[in-house]
Amino acid sequence: MGVVTILTVAVLWAAGSIPARASGTARVPVGVRQIDVTLSFLPSGEGHHRSLERTLKRRASVREVVQAADRLTPAVIHGACPLFMRLGPDLTVVFKGGRHDRLTLAQARVQVMLGRRGDSGSSACFPITFYTADGRMQPLVGNSFVRLIGRLIGQAIS
Repeated sequence: MGVVTILTVAVLWAAGSIPARASGTARVPVGVRQIDVTLSFLPSGEGHHRSLERTLKRRASVREVVQAADRLTPAVIHGACPLFMRLGPDLTVVFKGGRHDRLTLAQARVQVMLGRRGDSGSSACFPITFYTADGRMQPLVGNSFVRLIGRLIGQAIS
């Protein structure tokens, strides 16, 4: 995430354009039937990682991911964020609904770290960016969401 993006998020949040989640309300729309997960790696020359793509269709897995996304909390920026960028893999989680058309209902994106010792998505400076189908964006935090997705796709990310 670039400095401009971080500053934009901070300005929008401070202006009240990014709504806080009301207690007990769902963030992910009703009707999610599958979740498409992509872990994209930056090219680093010969032998670099290829993107990892998985689709979660089991009802229990879909429900678990939806509940984890609903538990994410709004990112609150206290002070200034560091002026550096993370260059880890990019995790994209797409919530899809409908039996036939697989309409995109929401999407979450975050840069992650490989392995089990990271804190991806737990900082307001490097949040999970959550997009709704109507174009609203909200920065959220919650490392347990990243770890859950990693466990479900068989990749150690944190």
